[in-house]
Amino acid sequence: MISKIENKIIMIHTGWGSKVSNLLKIIKNNKNKIFVLAHMKEDFDFYNSDRKKALYYENVYLEISYMSTPKRIRQYAELGYLDRILFGSDFRTFEDEITLKWYIYGIHSLGLSRSERDKIFYYNAYDLIF
Repeated sequence: MISKIENKIIMIHTGWGSKVSNLLKIIKNNKNKIFVLAHMKEDFDFYNSDRKKALYYENVYLEISYMSTPKRIRQYAELGYLDRILFGSDFRTFEDEITLKWYIYGIHSLGLSRSERDKIFYYNAYDLIF
């Protein structure tokens, strides 16, 4: 477990051509930092493979904006990483309300329990801070 005094949260843009594989050495060499891999956008399965490699390190979290499909969230939950999935969105205006609702619905469509959904929506992020 990373000490709350030591931890610094580093959020890094991933997906959309930014390869997670390029971050593995940095993550490995900075285990006292918390890395949030922003955007779960994966055009190809090899990006998903690299995220799984990054999750080997307990200081790595996933933020789900731009998820390709809710199925990816289920895959990570089934692999035991439910406690490291963070709800997030790049959509910041009311014009994007439909897209934001799609993301929320995507979490609800997974068949997770309410407590599991609450981890993704709230508690995982809360635990990073407190």
